[in-house]
Amino acid sequence: MKKQLLRQLYKQKREDLSAEQAKDLSSQIDTKLLELLSDLPSNTLREMGYKVFTESTYKVSSDSKQRAPDKSGKKSGEQSGEKSTQKSTLSKINCYLSSSKKKELSTKNIINQLHLLKKDVSVPLSYYTNYDIQAVVFKPEDEIMEDQFGIPTPIKIKTISPHEIEVVIIPLLCFDKNGFRCGYGKGMYDRFLAKCKPETIKIGLSFFDPIDKISDINEQDIKMNYVVTPNSIIKFQY
Repeated sequence: MKKQLLRQLYKQKREDLSAEQAKDLSSQIDTKLLELLSDLPSNTLREMGYKVFTESTYKVSSDSKQRAPDKSGKKSGEQSGEKSTQKSTLSKINCYLSSSKKKELSTKNIINQLHLLKKDVSVPLSYYTNYDIQAVVFKPEDEIMEDQFGIPTPIKIKTISPHEIEVVIIPLLCFDKNGFRCGYGKGMYDRFLAKCKPETIKIGLSFFDPIDKISDINEQDIKMNYVVTPNSIIKFQY
């Protein structure tokens, strides 16, 4: 399905969620996202029974003890040796400020928790004249205002280079099993992600499960590393 039709469909699906449903789903995603961030960049994720997508294979671990074998005979996610106990050293995290008008998945608690964990949080600041995004340092107590599209925007602006960012938490309307997202259609996030380091970890947040394929992906579309839904933490392999 093409992006234009997907936007219409998933905007309506999101609009159909009640306030209580959206709050509950956001809370479930909060918990899973913080779990994921606590493990990155260790290699334990597939051992923990998370779903794993590849370009040609859709593997689902419905139970961490029941994983599909790969070509080598090992179960999906099996690792040799002891399970890693490495904890995340990632500290520079960019997270969007959610729009209640657009009924976006709330990131307020996520940002608060990241600050409690002593992470260096930045948020995206959108410039619509040239469809650019800059990263702006943000603390929960900072004042915000809504821009012309209802997007919360910090009043105090102190930018940082995208090359400093280690993790970007990304809004989306829907995504597919290849790790590509459908956003609002301006390409702003793809241009922003292109300015980040190649190793920057890209995490999408979604109320909904993936579709099979977005049919009109192009070379400007940047693939995500993970998507967190209420039911799953999904890892996409490159």
